Amino acid sequence: MSFEESDSLTRLREASEEAARECRRFRAEHRFGLVYVFGMTRALRLAGVEIPRIDLSAHPRLSEQRMQLVVRNKNLEPRVRAQDANHMLAVYVWDAPMDFACLGDDLIFTSPICTWAMLARFLSLEELIVLGDSILRRNTVHRQYSQADFKNYLIALRAVKGRRAPRGIVKCERALTLMRPGTDSSRETKLRLCIVQHGLPMPMINHRIRAINGNVYYLDLAYPDAKIAIEYDGMFHSGQWLHDSDRRNAIEASGWVFIQVTKTSLSDHSHRLMLVRRIAHELEMRTGIHYFVDAQTPLAELVKRR
Repeated sequence: MSFEESDSLTRLREASEEAARECRRFRAEHRFGLVYVFGMTRALRLAGVEIPRIDLSAHPRLSEQRMQLVVRNKNLEPRVRAQDANHMLAVYVWDAPMDFACLGDDLIFTSPICTWAMLARFLSLEELIVLGDSILRRNTVHRQYSQADFKNYLIALRAVKGRRAPRGIVKCERALTLMRPGTDSSRETKLRLCIVQHGLPMPMINHRIRAINGNVYYLDLAYPDAKIAIEYDGMFHSGQWLHDSDRRNAIEASGWVFIQVTKTSLSDHSHRLMLVRRIAHELEMRTGIHYFVDAQTPLAELVKRR
């Protein structure tokens, strides 16, 4: 795990602990006399999952500053809102099968996968994939999940007889086709999506290699047959430069092409195009296969082909 990944995990753990303290204070101060669980972005914070990008101008109730509650019966909403003098509560109704997670013996919230499904109608397809990858990360604050867990939950949502599947389920099913386990950051997910949207093959995630110096390294993204490593370089940390330089030298000395990606590389269309052209060139040099990468396929179209 890199310095940045370790820092990110620490921040998510601290956010989870702070959210738990806030929720316990909330429960002590509010007695609604009804059954509810914490949900939406509040549930993600409790679970130690990175919050996706949400258009808060369109969905202000999903702000992390609000306390989101989930109930099964829409008739319970008015009872909660009547006690919300400061307009800091947001009540959501979910009458579909619900999956729960717990912190200690007293905090119950919608599980990350259930929350992912509930948020589907508020997120873009890209952000839904990013959130799914965040739940599937190789290093997590609490429980780890698998793609099978997501698939089984979607099957359960579809299986309820006499009831229409919840809004957003089609988007969930599409997102699942492009989600991958074992990532370390949302930027790595967006990098992978950029690569496949431009017509390049799906790279391997966190591919393990033993370098010529005997050390084992995990590559963010890789094409093992072509020995091409694609690494996302996050914020600079003092003391990390020498470590990263030695790592890169060892990977390149082992016969790998090393392509470094920064925030700027994904900042706009021209930079993204420059990046995918470089990857396509290296693939052609090593495999003889030419890829046309100038056109970008929308994610909604891409998932239909899979």
